[in-house]
Amino acid sequence: MPDNQDISQNIPAAQWKSVLGYSLLLASCVAWLAIFALPFLDLSGAQIAGATTTLIIGEVVFWLAIFLLGRPAWERIKAFFGIKPKAEPPE
Repeated sequence: MPDNQDISQNIPAAQWKSVLGYSLLLASCVAWLAIFALPFLDLSGAQIAGATTTLIIGEVVFWLAIFLLGRPAWERIKAFFGIKPKAEPPE
């Protein structure tokens, strides 16, 4: 029988961070997109106001995902939306 080793010991930490980061990024997108469905649901004003907390949760999860994925992912997201990087100051 094989040793009772933890399976996660065989997977590099960078891969875990990447998978978790992209999963959180997807979750934040779902949270933001859920807001657009609120006007079409039969909810009271108080329920809609409570549901908008998903915006806050989505924002926090987005920044956590960016933290895990690093600067290259942030640069790709900015490039996707057409945000140009700031020019380096001349030396």
